Amino acid sequence: MLDIHICDDENFEREKTKEILNAFAHDHQIQIRVSVTSSLKELEQHIFLEGNKPDILFLDIEFDEEQETSIRLAEKIGRELPSCSIAFLTNHLSYATDVYTANHFYYVIKGELESRLDAILKRYYERSRKIILHTKKMEWCFESNDIMYVERARRCCYVFLADGDSNKISLGFEQVAAEFDQPMFIRCHNSFLINLNYLQQYLSDTFVLKNGKEIPISRSYQKACHQAFLKWQEIWV
Repeated sequence: MLDIHICDDENFEREKTKEILNAFAHDHQIQIRVSVTSSLKELEQHIFLEGNKPDILFLDIEFDEEQETSIRLAEKIGRELPSCSIAFLTNHLSYATDVYTANHFYYVIKGELESRLDAILKRYYERSRKIILHTKKMEWCFESNDIMYVERARRCCYVFLADGDSNKISLGFEQVAAEFDQPMFIRCHNSFLINLNYLQQYLSDTFVLKNGKEIPISRSYQKACHQAFLKWQEIWV
């Protein structure tokens, strides 16, 4: 689940941005949760007092009622919550140089958001490549691009990496699979999910990976796999 937050002082723009994001997520089969605030004060409370940690923050720059820009707060978010990827969303090109004091990954004109959303999310996924799995005794952190596939093994899972290494994770498959919500990962079986970036061949009932490993596609997942594969091609190929 991708957690997205929108902060904009104009109601029309907030709702329009939210509508664009939800439509894109629906079309590309991406699970997202969108929240909104209408002022810098509300945003600061949302993150620092309420403890919310959005993955992506679409942040307007000019806040007329507060008579300031969002750059100062963006700098604070960048320092104290570096996992939050900030995309400045504005009607003004004039701030393009000012925002470089804040850690952000995209600057987009509001009227171009819909046409640039593919590129924005692709850049986000390129920046945010970590999969973190927690057990009671241990935390596992993987680079997304290092993971080739995951396999269920009774009450635990094995994460197989591109370098040939594997890691046993003492978590149930459903719990592990829920963390693999990036478009390149696809569940194709009750016991398997794969990284499509390592796909060598796609057969009707089998994924053949680049290391020669054959991963079965169960009948109940065939339609969903085909749709997800096509969506992945649109974004990444």
